[in-house]
Amino acid sequence: MKKQCKSLTKKSTRCSRNVWFLGYCKQHFFLSGKRIYYWLFGVPLIIGFFAQYAGLYQDLIKPVLNNFREPIYKVCPQDGKVRGIIRGVPKLENRKVFPINLGIRKSKIKLHYYIGKGENFQCFNPYGTMFKNVCPFSFKIDQEGYVFINIDLYDFDGKIIGRVRDNEFVLNINCEFSWNMDDKGFEIVNQNYDVVFSLNFSDDKEIYMQGVFYDLNQYVLISSNYIIFNDDRDYIIEAQKELPKMFKYTGKEYFETRK
Repeated sequence: MKKQCKSLTKKSTRCSRNVWFLGYCKQHFFLSGKRIYYWLFGVPLIIGFFAQYAGLYQDLIKPVLNNFREPIYKVCPQDGKVRGIIRGVPKLENRKVFPINLGIRKSKIKLHYYIGKGENFQCFNPYGTMFKNVCPFSFKIDQEGYVFINIDLYDFDGKIIGRVRDNEFVLNINCEFSWNMDDKGFEIVNQNYDVVFSLNFSDDKEIYMQGVFYDLNQYVLISSNYIIFNDDRDYIIEAQKELPKMFKYTGKEYFETRK
C-alpha cells in the first residue's frame, strides 16, 4: 500500500494523495514555505557540491562563467604568441613628477621624472648612464594623465622574449617563460621561476620595477638593493635568483594569485 501525504488540508483532514517526495505529495511539497526554500537554495547547493567534486565545475561550469568576463589575453594561432594588455596602469592627476621605485619590496631608490604630457615616449635611463646602447624601457603620460609603457625583453642569448607597446604586450610561448598579472602588477619569469621583469603599481600611484635588461654588450640588473652592470652572463644569472617574485606560478589556480 502506498503511503499518503502527511500534510493537512484546509479542513484539517489528512491529504489523501500518495507520497511523492519527503513524505508529501507534489502539491503540498511545492506549496509549503519551508520546502520552497529547501528547493530553491538547498538542492542547488547540494548539486553544486557534488558537481564540483565530480569535476563538472572545472569542465563545464567555469568555462561558461569565464565567457562573461572580459578577456585579458589570447594565444594567437598564427604565431603561437600570447597577446594581452597590462591592467591597472595608474593615472597621475595633478602631479608634476612621476615616481619610479627601483625594486619591488623595500625599495631604497626612488627616481622622479618630470611629467611632460604628450605623444613622445621618454626613455627610462637614470642620469643618462644606465643604458648605453639601447633603451629597453620607456614611458609617456598622455593628456589625461594615464601612464603608457614600452618594454623590450631579451634572453641571455640576445633573443627577444616579448615586447610591450602602449601597455599591450606580446610574449613568446616556448615553455621557457611564464607570466602572471593582476589589476596592479605584471611579471615574467624564466623556466627556473627566476624573475625576468616585474612591474607593480601601488595605491599611491607609483611604479615599482625590477628585472634584467639586455644592453647589447652588457646586462643591467635592477633590484631593491643595487643596480648591476656586467657582461658576465653567469654572474647575472646568480644575481637574478635574488629578485623576489610577486606572483605564484604553481597549482591549478595560480593565475592572479600573489605570493
